[in-house]
Amino acid sequence: ECKKPKFRDFIPAAKSEVPPESEISFHVSRGSDPHSVTAEAKAEKMTVKVQDKVAFLLVTAKLPASLREGFARIHVTAKAASEGVCAGQDGWLIKIKGEEKAATPAAAQESK
Repeated sequence: ECKKPKFRDFIPAAKSEVPPESEISFHVSRGSDPHSVTAEAKAEKMTVKVQDKVAFLLVTAKLPASLREGFARIHVTAKAASEGVCAGQDGWLIKIKGEEKAATPAAAQESK
């Protein structure tokens, strides 16, 4: 019987706005193979750190430096620790903040 890994507690939350190179984290259900967990954003693989918390796996990673302003979907996968091919996948969308634009002197004058 296949018991696909389940994902929860995505940080930052879906549709959040975050600075470039932010850390992300999520939980993977118990019974998942910790060596099979992957995360990627815009098809760029992230290096994941997996901690066994007994009841679940805590996974952390950092957004790739190449991702700048705009939206990115974080795609995560994991395989069950049991025999056979039994994989789960999930993901969420975040917005990466762009560079702050400096106010021009003319714009600053107009606001007074």
